[in-house]
Amino acid sequence: MDSNSQNKKRKVLWIVNIVLISMAMLFTVFADELKTVILQMKESTYYVYPHQGKEHAFGPENTVYYAIHCDGNGQVVYGEIIRQADDFVLQKVYPDGSYTEFIPPTLTKEQKQAFMDKYDPAKTKEKILKKEKDIQKKIDKSYADLIDADLVKLIKGNNYIIYTYTKADKKVFDKFSGLFEGITSDNTVEKNYDFAVKDIRDKINIIVRSADIKIPLKISIVPYENENFPEGVMQYTMTNKGQYELHILLFNNKLPIEEQFNIQFEKYLQEVKK
Repeated sequence: MDSNSQNKKRKVLWIVNIVLISMAMLFTVFADELKTVILQMKESTYYVYPHQGKEHAFGPENTVYYAIHCDGNGQVVYGEIIRQADDFVLQKVYPDGSYTEFIPPTLTKEQKQAFMDKYDPAKTKEKILKKEKDIQKKIDKSYADLIDADLVKLIKGNNYIIYTYTKADKKVFDKFSGLFEGITSDNTVEKNYDFAVKDIRDKINIIVRSADIKIPLKISIVPYENENFPEGVMQYTMTNKGQYELHILLFNNKLPIEEQFNIQFEKYLQEVKK
């Protein structure tokens, strides 16, 4: 074995030993808090994926994960370095630094291809986006069609939801205009964002997240300009369950969205005090 391979192996073993030691310290420091959990999880195994998100780059031969095995008392017994492509145990590593090495079989073409297909960046991104959409649909099922069409992004907090419409579209206009009085096609025109609306949404989310939201609140950010509501608007709307909530609508007007939000959110806070 050449020096590079030896150095690489020593590095991996060192990392696994650090993981083993860390796990042992975790159980020691938090023994009381974890006692009931450990009793319910006898012979527990914890998994660490050092190459998560980079599997395609490392390839099927070099992508590994660690399995940390504990006894019924939560004490670390040993760790394993496992090849992810076929779950073959490459090495067993013990807390004292000793280890046992196993010679892996050569991966077949089918195994290599299956691995590369599974962790293909494009497919992985597609899976992540689908998962995000599924989560957002659970937040508000009535927006499922718009979520699938990438026309809206949802964030749910404690008693509030932020709806960020991504681009102007008839479906988008029909959705928000149907919730508010005074919003018509005559006074509302398409105006797609020429700035990072996600950054604005995140700033708003931080403010709302730290506030006491006593009345259910919805905030919609839309890529439209409205001359009748230069400061945005807030109205009571009704949920699918027949409950009242406050809904703030923020336009892409001359007055920046953040300033519109500050005005309308102050109105919300005053309404809560009544």
